[in-house]
Amino acid sequence: MLVISGLAFLSSCRTTAALYSSSAKEDAMMNVPNMLSASLGRRWRAERNFWLSALTFFSWCVLARLYVVVRRLAQLNDRIEELQSPTGPIKDVPEPVDVVEELKKAK
Repeated sequence: MLVISGLAFLSSCRTTAALYSSSAKEDAMMNVPNMLSASLGRRWRAERNFWLSALTFFSWCVLARLYVVVRRLAQLNDRIEELQSPTGPIKDVPEPVDVVEELKKAK
């Protein structure tokens, strides 16, 4: 979702910049009130979409970073509990088995 909202933000930036760069030329030629209203409406919608996509992209960035921080905190808390346990750190690797001794016990 971060990538999708980033692409939407970049697209709205491009659209807004294009409308604002061409609007100065168009405003000089618009003498009809309906044409001026249509141009201002397009600019308003482009700017609204820009701010909405900026807010969405920023929110996804904050959420992604928060997820990383919370996940790291959980890992650190698990490690602290592991180190503070009375039996000591829990080992993920099992104890080595002496094959010769096991064969002697089996006889």
